Amino acid sequence: MRNPVEANVEICAGQFEKFGVNGAVGELQLIALRNSGVVQECVRGATTMVDMWFDIPEDEKYADIRRCGLRLLAMFGSTYHCESSFSTLNYIKNKYRSRLTNANVQNMMRLALTGLKPRFVKLTKAKPGQVSH
Repeated sequence: MRNPVEANVEICAGQFEKFGVNGAVGELQLIALRNSGVVQECVRGATTMVDMWFDIPEDEKYADIRRCGLRLLAMFGSTYHCESSFSTLNYIKNKYRSRLTNANVQNMMRLALTGLKPRFVKLTKAKPGQVSH
């Protein structure tokens, strides 16, 4: 869904289930989103599709529809990214590390595949140091 303000409600209604959203709830949220002046300005003012979905307010009124849009953005854009991710998974979960839990593997994959760089100085300033006894 490139533009939720101009989306066809009937076509989108059948697709919400694929993203774990009740079809009726998604349909109601899409209608509310289309009729919201604030959201229409967010959509028109966004330069990219990523900006558009992040600019939609995190209200309870649009929570599920926003989640669907963000999940759509998170899908792989090409087979290269999918294959690269699978290779990373094989590297992380090899025969020597077979006892990793799913949560740990998911966190390690997130760290391995992200392009974001942590700001360690900012993170350490927010955390108080341990005092000696």
